[in-house]
Amino acid sequence: PGANIVIEVKMEENYKFSAAIDELKTAKENRTADYGIFIFAKGYEPAEVGDFLKLGNDFYVTVDKDLIDTDEPLLFFEAAYKILRVLMIASKRKADAEEIDLEAVKREIEQLLKLTSKLGEIKTFIYICIK
Repeated sequence: PGANIVIEVKMEENYKFSAAIDELKTAKENRTADYGIFIFAKGYEPAEVGDFLKLGNDFYVTVDKDLIDTDEPLLFFEAAYKILRVLMIASKRKADAEEIDLEAVKREIEQLLKLTSKLGEIKTFIYICIK
């Protein structure tokens, strides 16, 4: 609703988190975007990112490239996108001076963030058990 999301994707060994932050900032400026998602191919992410990290209006996530051409969900990307949509809508409503309980929205987002971080643990556990 009147805002843009920029998405950057990398599959590069030893890519620094600071470089990802800078690249996403530049991409947002170039595309007049308020929000960004930086996707690392699974296995190429910096240690400090893990599978899912929110930093300000931006998300840094991993995607298993083998899942791209399947019907399997891209959990961390989809979670980041959906949370950003909620943030964008809340921001738009606030700008339009509609009544909105920002604390309730914030609590919901925090719950989604906690759940998303646990998804990585569950997915890893299931993988280990199946293997």
